[in-house]
Amino acid sequence: MEGHSEWLSMGPAVRFLQVAAGLGLVLVLRCAYVVLWMRSAWGRAARDLPAGGKVATVIVLGSGGHTTEMLELSMRMDPERYSPRVYAVAATDTHSAGAVRAAEAARQRTDHAVARIPRSREVGQSWTSTVASTARACLYCLILVFRTQPELVLINGPGTCLPVLWSHFFWRAVGVLPLRSRAVFVETVARVKKPSLTGRLARPLVDLYFVQWEDLLGGAAIHTRGLLL
Repeated sequence: MEGHSEWLSMGPAVRFLQVAAGLGLVLVLRCAYVVLWMRSAWGRAARDLPAGGKVATVIVLGSGGHTTEMLELSMRMDPERYSPRVYAVAATDTHSAGAVRAAEAARQRTDHAVARIPRSREVGQSWTSTVASTARACLYCLILVFRTQPELVLINGPGTCLPVLWSHFFWRAVGVLPLRSRAVFVETVARVKKPSLTGRLARPLVDLYFVQWEDLLGGAAIHTRGLLL
Protein backbone atom coordinates (compact mmCIF):
# COMPACT_ATOMS: atom_id res chain seq x y z
CA MET A 1 0.00 0.00 0.00
CA GLU A 2 2.82 2.35 0.91
CA GLY A 3 4.62 1.59 -2.37
CA HIS A 4 1.41 2.28 -4.28
CA SER A 5 1.06 5.65 -2.57
CA GLU A 6 4.65 6.54 -3.40
CA TRP A 7 4.03 5.69 -7.06
CA LEU A 8 0.90 7.86 -7.13
CA SER A 9 2.83 10.70 -5.53
CA MET A 10 5.21 10.80 -8.49
CA GLY A 11 4.57 13.31 -11.20
CA PRO A 12 2.41 12.22 -14.17
CA ALA A 13 5.40 12.47 -16.51
CA VAL A 14 7.42 10.03 -14.38
CA ARG A 15 4.51 7.61 -14.15
CA PHE A 16 3.99 7.79 -17.89
CA LEU A 17 7.66 7.04 -18.55
CA GLN A 18 7.59 4.08 -16.18
CA VAL A 19 4.48 2.62 -17.80
CA ALA A 20 5.92 3.20 -21.27
CA ALA A 21 9.17 1.52 -20.27
CA GLY A 22 7.26 -1.44 -18.88
CA LEU A 23 5.17 -1.83 -22.03
CA GLY A 24 8.29 -1.48 -24.15
CA LEU A 25 10.01 -4.24 -22.21
CA VAL A 26 6.99 -6.51 -22.63
CA LEU A 27 6.96 -5.82 -26.38
CA VAL A 28 10.69 -6.56 -26.69
CA LEU A 29 10.30 -9.84 -24.80
CA ARG A 30 7.30 -10.77 -26.93
CA CYS A 31 9.23 -10.01 -30.15
CA ALA A 32 12.10 -12.18 -28.94
CA TYR A 33 9.63 -14.97 -28.19
CA VAL A 34 8.11 -14.74 -31.70
CA VAL A 35 11.54 -14.92 -33.34
CA LEU A 36 12.52 -17.93 -31.20
CA TRP A 37 9.19 -19.59 -31.96
CA MET A 38 9.72 -19.07 -35.69
CA ARG A 39 13.10 -20.84 -35.45
CA SER A 40 11.87 -23.64 -33.19
CA ALA A 41 10.56 -27.07 -34.16
CA TRP A 42 7.05 -25.96 -33.12
CA GLY A 43 7.24 -22.94 -35.37
CA ARG A 44 8.51 -24.96 -38.30
CA ALA A 45 5.74 -27.51 -37.86
CA ALA A 46 3.08 -24.80 -37.69
CA ARG A 47 4.14 -23.38 -41.06
CA ASP A 48 2.19 -26.09 -42.81
CA LEU A 49 -1.16 -24.75 -43.93
CA PRO A 50 -4.22 -26.68 -42.78
CA ALA A 51 -5.81 -28.83 -45.43
CA GLY A 52 -8.50 -27.00 -47.36
CA GLY A 53 -9.71 -23.50 -46.70
CA LYS A 54 -8.58 -20.21 -48.13
CA VAL A 55 -5.39 -18.35 -47.25
CA ALA A 56 -5.63 -14.56 -47.17
CA THR A 57 -2.46 -13.36 -48.90
CA VAL A 58 -0.62 -10.05 -49.20
CA ILE A 59 1.84 -9.86 -52.10
CA VAL A 60 4.24 -6.93 -52.22
CA LEU A 61 5.26 -5.66 -55.64
CA GLY A 62 8.22 -3.42 -56.39
CA SER A 63 8.63 -2.08 -59.88
CA GLY A 64 10.17 -3.37 -63.06
CA GLY A 65 11.96 -6.67 -62.54
CA HIS A 66 10.68 -7.22 -59.00
CA THR A 67 7.08 -6.94 -60.17
CA THR A 68 7.69 -9.25 -63.13
CA GLU A 69 9.23 -11.92 -60.91
CA MET A 70 6.59 -11.68 -58.20
CA LEU A 71 3.71 -11.82 -60.66
CA GLU A 72 5.29 -14.82 -62.36
CA LEU A 73 5.50 -16.53 -58.98
CA SER A 74 2.04 -15.54 -57.76
CA MET A 75 0.39 -16.65 -61.00
CA ARG A 76 1.67 -20.17 -60.28
CA MET A 77 -0.09 -20.23 -56.92
CA ASP A 78 -3.52 -21.83 -56.68
CA PRO A 79 -5.94 -18.87 -56.93
CA GLU A 80 -8.68 -20.81 -55.16
CA ARG A 81 -6.40 -21.59 -52.24
CA TYR A 82 -4.58 -18.25 -51.90
CA SER A 83 -7.58 -15.96 -51.78
CA PRO A 84 -8.31 -13.16 -51.36
CA ARG A 85 -5.09 -11.63 -52.64
CA VAL A 86 -4.05 -8.08 -51.87
CA TYR A 87 -1.22 -6.65 -53.96
CA ALA A 88 0.67 -3.89 -52.14
CA VAL A 89 2.05 -1.37 -54.63
CA ALA A 90 4.10 1.78 -54.06
CA ALA A 91 2.04 4.94 -54.49
CA THR A 92 4.41 6.28 -57.13
CA ASP A 93 4.62 3.00 -59.06
CA THR A 94 2.92 3.58 -62.42
CA HIS A 95 3.41 0.06 -63.75
CA SER A 96 2.55 -2.62 -61.20
CA ALA A 97 -1.19 -1.99 -60.72
CA GLY A 98 -1.82 -2.36 -64.43
CA ALA A 99 0.32 -5.49 -64.56
CA VAL A 100 -1.73 -7.01 -61.73
CA ARG A 101 -5.02 -6.26 -63.45
CA ALA A 102 -3.78 -7.77 -66.71
CA ALA A 103 -2.41 -10.91 -65.04
CA GLU A 104 -5.54 -11.53 -62.97
CA ALA A 105 -7.82 -10.80 -65.92
CA ALA A 106 -5.94 -13.35 -67.99
CA ARG A 107 -7.06 -16.08 -65.58
CA GLN A 108 -10.49 -14.48 -65.10
CA ARG A 109 -10.13 -13.81 -61.39
CA THR A 110 -11.78 -11.04 -59.40
CA ASP A 111 -10.83 -12.07 -55.85
CA HIS A 112 -8.02 -9.57 -55.52
CA ALA A 113 -7.35 -5.93 -54.72
CA VAL A 114 -4.53 -3.42 -55.16
CA ALA A 115 -3.47 -1.35 -52.15
CA ARG A 116 -1.19 1.64 -52.67
CA ILE A 117 1.32 2.42 -49.92
CA PRO A 118 3.90 5.22 -49.60
CA ARG A 119 7.50 4.43 -50.39
CA SER A 120 9.93 4.52 -47.50
CA ARG A 121 12.44 6.27 -49.69
CA GLU A 122 12.37 7.54 -53.24
CA VAL A 123 15.43 7.39 -55.47
CA GLY A 124 17.61 10.41 -54.68
CA GLN A 125 15.74 11.26 -51.48
CA SER A 126 17.93 12.61 -48.69
CA TRP A 127 18.56 10.30 -45.76
CA THR A 128 17.42 12.95 -43.27
CA SER A 129 13.94 13.05 -44.77
CA THR A 130 13.81 9.25 -45.04
CA VAL A 131 12.96 8.91 -41.33
CA ALA A 132 9.67 10.76 -41.76
CA SER A 133 8.74 9.00 -45.00
CA THR A 134 9.54 5.59 -43.49
CA ALA A 135 7.37 6.35 -40.45
CA ARG A 136 4.53 7.36 -42.78
CA ALA A 137 4.93 4.17 -44.80
CA CYS A 138 4.90 2.06 -41.64
CA LEU A 139 1.70 3.72 -40.45
CA TYR A 140 -0.03 2.95 -43.75
CA CYS A 141 1.23 -0.62 -43.66
CA LEU A 142 0.13 -1.16 -40.06
CA ILE A 143 -3.39 -0.23 -41.14
CA LEU A 144 -3.18 -2.37 -44.29
CA VAL A 145 -2.02 -5.51 -42.47
CA PHE A 146 -4.54 -4.97 -39.66
CA ARG A 147 -7.40 -4.71 -42.14
CA THR A 148 -6.38 -7.60 -44.38
CA GLN A 149 -5.37 -10.02 -41.58
CA PRO A 150 -3.10 -12.02 -43.91
CA GLU A 151 -2.14 -15.62 -43.26
CA LEU A 152 0.67 -15.24 -45.77
CA VAL A 153 2.86 -12.29 -46.74
CA LEU A 154 4.97 -12.85 -49.85
CA ILE A 155 7.88 -10.52 -50.62
CA ASN A 156 10.86 -10.60 -52.97
CA GLY A 157 13.19 -7.71 -52.41
CA PRO A 158 11.96 -4.18 -53.16
CA GLY A 159 12.41 -1.71 -50.31
CA THR A 160 8.64 -1.23 -50.35
CA CYS A 161 8.27 -4.63 -48.69
CA LEU A 162 10.04 -3.76 -45.44
CA PRO A 163 7.27 -1.65 -43.83
CA VAL A 164 4.79 -4.40 -44.75
CA LEU A 165 7.04 -7.04 -43.19
CA TRP A 166 7.66 -4.95 -40.07
CA SER A 167 3.91 -4.37 -39.69
CA HIS A 168 3.18 -8.06 -40.13
CA PHE A 169 5.74 -8.96 -37.47
CA PHE A 170 4.42 -6.29 -35.09
CA TRP A 171 0.82 -7.55 -35.29
CA ARG A 172 2.07 -11.09 -34.70
CA ALA A 173 4.07 -9.92 -31.69
CA VAL A 174 1.11 -8.18 -30.04
CA GLY A 175 -1.25 -11.06 -30.79
CA VAL A 176 -3.49 -9.43 -33.39
CA LEU A 177 -2.27 -11.94 -35.97
CA PRO A 178 -1.76 -15.58 -35.00
CA LEU A 179 1.78 -16.86 -34.72
CA ARG A 180 1.16 -19.25 -37.60
CA SER A 181 0.63 -16.33 -40.01
CA ARG A 182 3.69 -16.53 -42.23
CA ALA A 183 6.08 -14.21 -44.05
CA VAL A 184 8.04 -15.65 -46.97
CA PHE A 185 10.94 -13.91 -48.70
CA VAL A 186 12.10 -14.99 -52.17
CA GLU A 187 15.38 -13.41 -53.20
CA THR A 188 15.34 -12.01 -56.71
CA VAL A 189 16.91 -14.18 -59.39
CA ALA A 190 19.21 -11.28 -60.21
CA ARG A 191 21.06 -11.84 -56.92
CA VAL A 192 23.62 -14.51 -57.79
CA LYS A 193 26.62 -13.91 -55.51
CA LYS A 194 25.46 -11.57 -52.77
CA PRO A 195 22.05 -11.17 -51.09
CA SER A 196 20.19 -7.90 -51.42
CA LEU A 197 20.18 -5.35 -48.60
CA THR A 198 16.43 -5.86 -48.28
CA GLY A 199 16.98 -9.59 -47.96
CA ARG A 200 19.54 -9.14 -45.20
CA LEU A 201 17.19 -6.84 -43.30
CA ALA A 202 14.18 -9.10 -43.81
CA ARG A 203 15.80 -12.41 -42.98
CA PRO A 204 15.43 -12.30 -39.15
CA LEU A 205 11.68 -11.62 -39.43
CA VAL A 206 10.58 -14.10 -42.09
CA ASP A 207 9.53 -17.69 -41.60
CA LEU A 208 11.00 -18.89 -44.88
CA TYR A 209 13.83 -17.29 -46.85
CA PHE A 210 14.41 -18.63 -50.36
CA VAL A 211 17.39 -18.01 -52.61
CA GLN A 212 17.71 -19.19 -56.19
CA TRP A 213 21.47 -19.69 -56.44
CA GLU A 214 23.63 -21.98 -54.34
CA ASP A 215 26.30 -19.30 -53.88
CA LEU A 216 23.83 -17.45 -51.65
CA LEU A 217 23.42 -20.30 -49.21
CA GLY A 218 24.82 -19.31 -45.87
CA GLY A 219 22.67 -20.48 -42.99
CA ALA A 220 20.18 -23.02 -41.76
CA ALA A 221 17.26 -20.62 -42.23
CA ILE A 222 17.90 -20.31 -45.99
CA HIS A 223 16.13 -22.58 -48.41
CA THR A 224 16.91 -23.22 -52.05
CA ARG A 225 15.16 -25.23 -54.71
CA GLY A 226 16.96 -23.97 -57.76
CA LEU A 227 15.39 -21.39 -60.02
CA LEU A 228 11.82 -20.58 -59.01
CA LEU A 229 11.22 -18.25 -61.94
